[in-house]
Amino acid sequence: MPRSSRVPLLVVLAVILGAIATISTLDKVSNTPASSGSLTSSKNAESTALYCTGLTDARHHAPGHVTFLNTSNSKRTLNVQVVSNTGSRASKTIELAADGSLSIQPQSFASGNYFAVAVQVSGGGVVGEEVANGGVTQTPCTSAGVTDWYGAGFNTSVGSSAILNIYNPTATPAVFNASIYGPGGFSAPAPFQGMAVSAHSLVALNLGAQIVNTDNVGVHVKVLRGSIDIVGTQATNLVTSFNSGSTQMSKSIWFPRVTTVSGALAQLRIFNMSNLPANVNAQVSLGSFKIAPESLTVAPYSSGVVIITPNSAIPAAGYATVTLT
Repeated sequence: MPRSSRVPLLVVLAVILGAIATISTLDKVSNTPASSGSLTSSKNAESTALYCTGLTDARHHAPGHVTFLNTSNSKRTLNVQVVSNTGSRASKTIELAADGSLSIQPQSFASGNYFAVAVQVSGGGVVGEEVANGGVTQTPCTSAGVTDWYGAGFNTSVGSSAILNIYNPTATPAVFNASIYGPGGFSAPAPFQGMAVSAHSLVALNLGAQIVNTDNVGVHVKVLRGSIDIVGTQATNLVTSFNSGSTQMSKSIWFPRVTTVSGALAQLRIFNMSNLPANVNAQVSLGSFKIAPESLTVAPYSSGVVIITPNSAIPAAGYATVTLT
């Protein structure tokens, strides 16, 4: 067994579920922008926009860098703008060679605690990835804002930090509401309603300021005007992770390579934003073992968790595949 597999490892797998009978009745988004992930950026595009947020200074758990990769066979010019939660700004123009890559550290451009990076690329084929120092967590940059965002599994317990990094990539102010779904049910804290983000600005929303000492918190951000880019930064017990969330609820989802190694922690963290119970079934496939499905009922407007590791019903035998319905 490799040495690294013996080290306790936190793996939080987040999924958002609504009761299947009510999913089709949810309001449809009316101002959804055309959206595509940065990893599918066309090489033939005349220009590309990339937005990256979630990195912090050294005191706030997720310092790191953004790496840009040019997958085309032509040189690209990158107009980079960095903004922090304190309003500090900086810009720089960078040349990126064909098939080349480069990295920047936002905290070396601007002062502040939390950072967002916006990049305009002269042409297509450039993708971006933000990586915390040491490679402990990473998430791809996006190419468009969203109007609905769901993130599960946040923790505001004592010693933990849960921050939503909310960047407005547009030239007009954005307005949003944030709703909370936890073990105790639903809440809509007044300070989280009607929040505004100025054009090309960043807001760091501290969930712990209103949701105190609570584990397994689900969040729905509904954008009332404009569109925003969101990444959650979670720090618990010296383990930091990025939560890139989802733009829609799911009735089924597949997780490859979920660790079952002894001493590790692997969970499916779920929240149900419907008015009916959600019956969750997790089917675990692990080598030749026959494992009974793990089942859970999540109450309306609440959160729940399915523990994969450690679990006496699931052998400690490497990586498993988990299918959740």
